[in-house]
Amino acid sequence: MPVSLSVKEVPDHVAERLRTRALSNHRSLQGELMAILEAAANAAAPVRGAASASVSTPPLRGTQTIEEALVDLKRIFPKPVPDPLGAARIVRGMRDSRYGASTVRGQPSAHRISEGSAATRKPK
Repeated sequence: MPVSLSVKEVPDHVAERLRTRALSNHRSLQGELMAILEAAANAAAPVRGAASASVSTPPLRGTQTIEEALVDLKRIFPKPVPDPLGAARIVRGMRDSRYGASTVRGQPSAHRISEGSAATRKPK
């Protein structure tokens, strides 16, 4: 069961530095404090009389080893892509359908400015 902790009388400069750190890590203040506590708990030296130091600490939430990530990827994508350029063709087709044909490889652009448009008129 989770435990609620409270820290009282935190100096303003410390609180501001924590808010800045949370913002730079794209977290809420609560999320930043949780990340700091998890890192400190995982890095802490074992206390005398505690369980054996050989017991490994669990990783931070949302982290995986490369091997675990590979297993997940193989589970999600069990078969290799038969056409390695297929993904590029799919993305290119989606882009072209959304924005018009590109000027790459000599194709005409669908985004030409017409002669009467505001962008080509001379200012008065």
